[in-house]
Amino acid sequence: MYDYGGGGFVYASGGQALTCKSVFYDGTSARAYAIDYSNNLYNWDAGSDVDANIILPNILYVTSENNNTLAVDTNGDVWYINGNPVKVTGFPNGTRIVSVAVGDSGNTYYALDSLGQLWVWGSNNYGQFGNGTSGTSSVTPVRAATSVTNIEAISTGETGTMYAITSGNNIYRWGYVVSNLSTDQQSIQVNPSLLTTEGSFTFPAS
Repeated sequence: MYDYGGGGFVYASGGQALTCKSVFYDGTSARAYAIDYSNNLYNWDAGSDVDANIILPNILYVTSENNNTLAVDTNGDVWYINGNPVKVTGFPNGTRIVSVAVGDSGNTYYALDSLGQLWVWGSNNYGQFGNGTSGTSSVTPVRAATSVTNIEAISTGETGTMYAITSGNNIYRWGYVVSNLSTDQQSIQVNPSLLTTEGSFTFPAS
């Protein structure tokens, strides 16, 4: 795989070159994903040729953890990929998703909509829903971290930690957190807490 400034190209089976605008590598499953400039999604295993067959068309964003993959298409719909792609349902009518994240080793799924609201489904063992509860689960998307508004970016940490940055550059954290790095003090935080205020922080590119 060759990568130049976030884009680049990969060689598919048979020597076909695919020019890509983004490439994502899932280190836990040693599987990679690429989106070309026509918004087609491809994937392949480490050490093997890229399958030239398109997994999904019209894809803007993809992320994956432990071979549990979410993709967002040009209509703002979410797809789950672990084998054949399946469209994620359960969002209210008119909801347009702009970003997704996978956490807790592939057990919890997040979707950020165009209104800055966060949705979650899957495991809530560590308070990942950010709604004051833990030890539950949901098979359909529910609102997460409702106390946090105008979210612009999301990111997952190790185990069950979740981060969100708002339009005012405020960073919030919840879930399974390490509150003291020197002592490795860990806790389950079921509600978002403010980490920074009015800063200029942006999440690094994946």
